[in-house]
Amino acid sequence: MELKKMFKYEGNNEELFRKQCMDEGYASDAVIIVPDTHNAIVVRDGQAMPTLDSGSHKIFETKKSGLFGLGKPKKLDFTVDVIYMSKTYKLRVPWGTRSKFDFVDSVTDEAFKIGANGEFYVQICNPRKAYLELIGVSKLYKAEDLQEYLLNQMLAVINPAISSAMRRNCIRYYEVVEYTKKIEEEVFPELNKMFEEQYGLKLFKFIINKIFISEEDIARLEQARKAMSQEQKDEIKQAREEEKARQKKLEEKADAKEIAAELERLGDKEWEREKWLRELESKDYEKYLEVLKVIGVSPDAKKAKGAHFCSKCGHSYENGDKFCPGCGKPVGNLKRLCPKCNKEVPADAAFCSGCGSKLSE
Repeated sequence: MELKKMFKYEGNNEELFRKQCMDEGYASDAVIIVPDTHNAIVVRDGQAMPTLDSGSHKIFETKKSGLFGLGKPKKLDFTVDVIYMSKTYKLRVPWGTRSKFDFVDSVTDEAFKIGANGEFYVQICNPRKAYLELIGVSKLYKAEDLQEYLLNQMLAVINPAISSAMRRNCIRYYEVVEYTKKIEEEVFPELNKMFEEQYGLKLFKFIINKIFISEEDIARLEQARKAMSQEQKDEIKQAREEEKARQKKLEEKADAKEIAAELERLGDKEWEREKWLRELESKDYEKYLEVLKVIGVSPDAKKAKGAHFCSKCGHSYENGDKFCPGCGKPVGNLKRLCPKCNKEVPADAAFCSGCGSKLSE
C-alpha cells in the first residue's frame, strides 16, 4: 500500500470549522497542511494538542517526538481528529426576541412591551477557546446546531442590553426607529465581550432590523402623553437633558482612559505623547482635562513647567530655540514677512493676517 504524504483540509471555507478524521498509512515525512485561511487543532483520543498555525507540520519526527508522540511511523492505535478552524469565515445568525420584554417610557412613566429582530455575524478569534467551549465540550459539529447555541447565548443578554441602551439615551417610545442605529452601537460592545471572553469568537457585525411595539401600547402611550400638563412635559425634558449630559461625561471619562492607555503605550516617546495632548487640547479641551486627570497631571503643573511644543509635530523645544528639533519648522517668537503684502507675521503662521494669503512652509 502506498503511504500518504499529506493530510489536508477538504472543505471550501464556507463553514466556521470542520472536523476531519485521520486514518492510518502515512509516510515518515508526512505532513498536516493548514491553509492560510485556517488554524488547526489536532485531537488525540479527545485531548486537544497545541494549535497549529497556517503552514506545513510534520506528523512524525526522527529525532524527537512528533505531533502524536511517535518517533517513527507505526500503526495509529488511537483516534485522531483534526479540527480546521477558519480565520476568515463569518457565521451569520438570524435572531429575534422570543417574547417581548417590559420597558418604562421616559415621558409618560407608563410600561410597555418591546420586541426586536435582526442578525449578527461571528468569526473565530481564539481557536483553542472556541474548540474547548463550542466543539470539544458541546460537540456541535453542524452549522445549524452552532447557530442555535449561539442564538440562545445571545438572547440571554440582548433584552437587558437593549433596555440599558434605551435608558442611557432616554429614548422615548416614538423615537425607537430613529435611534435604532444608536442602540446597535451601544449593544455591540456588550455582545462582543460576551462572545470573545466565553467562546473565543469575535462579533463581526450586529444588526437590528426592527424594534417593534404593539399598536395597542402605542395608542395607550399616546393617550397618556396627551393627558400630561405642559409643566410635566417640561420637567421630563429637563431631566432627560440632565441624563444625557451625565452620560456624555461618563463617555468622556471612558474615552480619556483609552487615550491615557495609548499614551502609556508610547513609552518614553515624550514628543509623541505631547503631540497627542496638544491636538486634543485644541480640539476638545474638556476631554483634554479628563485625560490629564487620568494620567495624574494637573493643567497648572503643565503650565508651570514652561514647556513649549512644536505646532506641527508636537516635539518639545526650549526658550531661545529658533527651529524645532523634531521637524525643523521655525518655532518661538520668530517673525517673517508676507511675500504679497509685506506684513510681519509669526514664523509658524499658515496664512497672512494682513491679506489672507496662504504662506508657504
